[in-house]
Amino acid sequence: MQNGQAKMVQVTGLRKKFGRRVVLRDVNFAFSTGAVVGLVGPNGAGKTTIMKALLGLLATDAGNVQILGQPVSVNTHTIVTQQVGALIERPAIYPFLTGWQHLQLMTTSAE
Repeated sequence: MQNGQAKMVQVTGLRKKFGRRVVLRDVNFAFSTGAVVGLVGPNGAGKTTIMKALLGLLATDAGNVQILGQPVSVNTHTIVTQQVGALIERPAIYPFLTGWQHLQLMTTSAE
């Protein structure tokens, strides 16, 4: 943590495999409210996979993701849908929302 600020995001021991290919291996990081953070690396480094895990769009094999102290996974993503906005590579949908919920999310975000 920086200057005693609350942790905005905390990732601990994140692992993800696609078949035999290990994409994320024990990824750990945290940052506080107000921090400016960049996720950089070459193509195939796992940046998109990390972002999808942070948003609860992708199940991981191990590890924990917390945003504002709340767990985030494909089963527990309320904090993400209510307080986080992201666009990864191209427009996509949240698989757990209905079409109407997507429209509500987009119109609420635009206000």
